[in-house]
Amino acid sequence: MRKWIERGAFLLGGLIVGLAIGSASGAQAPEAEQPIAAEETTTTVEEAPATTEAPTTTVAETTTTTEATTATTRATTTTTHASTTTQPPEPRFTVSQENAIRSAESYISFMAFSRSGLIEQLEYEGYATDEATVAVDNITVDWNEQAAKSATSYLEMMAFSRSGLIEQLEYEGFTTEQATYGADQVGL
Repeated sequence: MRKWIERGAFLLGGLIVGLAIGSASGAQAPEAEQPIAAEETTTTVEEAPATTEAPTTTVAETTTTTEATTATTRATTTTTHASTTTQPPEPRFTVSQENAIRSAESYISFMAFSRSGLIEQLEYEGYATDEATVAVDNITVDWNEQAAKSATSYLEMMAFSRSGLIEQLEYEGFTTEQATYGADQVGL
């Protein structure tokens, strides 16, 4: 009886080790058939050689019963780990678009432009229309403020009536609302 208890404890310990190995590798515990009247149990844990593609752990249990019937329960757990190498995300912009964005930011930093005027300036610099448009649409600009700065610049060079200044700002590509805002900001 004591021998059977020791073997049972050994079996329980082996199962715990097997489950721990399975848990450590992310595998689920294998489901095995229950042996009939087990008297002797041997638990073997084999590990396949480590590879970078698919590490494998095999747990095998062999049970011999007292009725001279041999029942073998074998559970194999294979865990395949996906590659941990991730591809860098696709760039949001092409190199040319990034350069156009930098150019647009540079122009806006020292000179007032309307949206369409800035696109035209970038096209003049050699950027394709789609690159210039992507650039202008991906910088932070307050177009009303740009109209106000442009209105100030025009009034420093020459005198304008309110309607004349609004027309000039619209000619430069500002919307009527932006041009009106610009005129309002300079006091016309």
